[in-house]
Amino acid sequence: MDIPINVRVHCSDGLAGHSSCIIVNPLTRTVTHFVLRPRSMLDVEKLVPVALIKESNPDMILLSCPLSEIVNLDSFNKGHFLGYEVDDPSLGDDSDSKYTPGRIMAWPYSAVAGYGYSSPITAYVVEEQIPIDECPIHRGAEVEATDGWVGRVYEFLVNPESSAITHLVLRENHFWNNKSVTIPVSQIKTIETDRVYLKLDREAVKNLTHLPVH
Repeated sequence: MDIPINVRVHCSDGLAGHSSCIIVNPLTRTVTHFVLRPRSMLDVEKLVPVALIKESNPDMILLSCPLSEIVNLDSFNKGHFLGYEVDDPSLGDDSDSKYTPGRIMAWPYSAVAGYGYSSPITAYVVEEQIPIDECPIHRGAEVEATDGWVGRVYEFLVNPESSAITHLVLRENHFWNNKSVTIPVSQIKTIETDRVYLKLDREAVKNLTHLPVH
């Protein structure tokens, strides 16, 4: 089964969005989730268990659930307000002191009692909610051979029954143009957040099976 990144994701009753990332357990070498980026920019990204994948190919992912069930999935991104920037000369020049929690927000400005509207909000942090002991891999994640950078992650191939990774599909290597290469999971040394380390050197990767990019 191909779990591609940055392709259309369909539910049983319509288009849900696009895949933006996959979540990997680096110890078991299995894909546990992929991240769904909804059609609306106002909606949060969702963690979709691979068990919900009914069918997939290099161009799309089809889920077994309806659109109405997407809202109940765990969120991938979670925002944290550190406070709102207040244009108050009495706070001095220390920028940290100008972020005061508990104010009322009128996006993209903060409505602050006594000051009206201040400058745009900047004290906002978005964190990815990664399951414990797992790591995210985005398309374009770095791939390192034993003797240096060798390319970027294009997608993963997995066993549909166990969700175990069977191959990494590598792209954008300086050894070839408009080609991809499949690397068996046995040749992957370690997987970290947005970085994969191989047991092979560059020359060995060059000699692996090449596939035309669709």
